[in-house]
Amino acid sequence: MTTLSRFADRGIPLMADMVVRPAFTEGDFMRVRQLRLHRLTQLRDMPGAVADRTFVRLLYGDHPYGHTPMGSELVLATGEAFDVKVQPVVEKREKLGEYRWRTTMRYDISNAKPEAVNVDLTQAGLDWVNSDTRIVSESQPSKRRNSDSTVWAVAVPANGRTTVNAVFDTRY
Repeated sequence: MTTLSRFADRGIPLMADMVVRPAFTEGDFMRVRQLRLHRLTQLRDMPGAVADRTFVRLLYGDHPYGHTPMGSELVLATGEAFDVKVQPVVEKREKLGEYRWRTTMRYDISNAKPEAVNVDLTQAGLDWVNSDTRIVSESQPSKRRNSDSTVWAVAVPANGRTTVNAVFDTRY
């Protein structure tokens, strides 16, 4: 907790109350989630943020340091349905040339609900500065939302699983 010393006598009891009786209502959670999604959308288009992400990606590659602590749209979008989960898996990443990579992705989607669900699976981060990413093959058709992301409309059966596969060709 950070507070001015003159407000410490009021701040400490408030902090103690939050620790003893935390309250995370669904409305509060959804409000913060929506704010974070809006911020991610803004960061996708801000030149400074794009440059920062590009620098970090080049510096750290696929290491966890190379990912934003704010999360991604893929992770946050599934947060509204805790019975529906998406697990993105990099199956293979191969260097095709000095400035060209091919990445094979698998997205395992599970549904623990007793009814079927439709999921909009979004893969963002396809357009970094000076890069060109194309989908070479995919197990079902996607729709390119913009230069940075693509979306698959995926039907997942009740208490079932669905897998989406895609191969991305990236030129830097």
